[in-house]
Amino acid sequence: YAYYPTGGFYEKHTDVPADGWHVIGRTGRYRERRVYSFLLYLNEGWDCREDGGALRLFAGSRTIDVAPTAGTLVVFDSDVLPHEVLRANRPRLAIVGWFRSEEDENFEETVSAATRLERLGFDAAAAALFGRVRVSDDSKRAYALVRRGHALYDGCARYTEAIDAY
Repeated sequence: YAYYPTGGFYEKHTDVPADGWHVIGRTGRYRERRVYSFLLYLNEGWDCREDGGALRLFAGSRTIDVAPTAGTLVVFDSDVLPHEVLRANRPRLAIVGWFRSEEDENFEETVSAATRLERLGFDAAAAALFGRVRVSDDSKRAYALVRRGHALYDGCARYTEAIDAY
């Protein structure tokens, strides 16, 4: 979500850094590419003349101001459309997020981490990590899906063995 207190604003920017990738997590090992940004506003009775806080979009030589009124949904290209949030004269709230690309530049690292989890017996966690792999290469995608299936199967087999032993 995005919360702006009274007086809050955000300077002009795009949602994609110069190299195109956002680092995820504290380790910096996983990255994502944002493709589309979305905002759903939650502010009842908003009046930009009094309350300020408009989303300003820079579309070529034009600017478009969008009032952050409850129920307004805005979707735009993350790397194409510069935007800013004008100073808000009262608290402003929105649900925000991004539609991300299908590409995973860290395929080998993701598979390696999932394999370590699997070897330690954390099959569900390994399956979840294999399920997160997003690549355009069909053979890599098939490999990750098969490994996910094996991790799920192994987890079920261990669970069944534990029940039988009980």
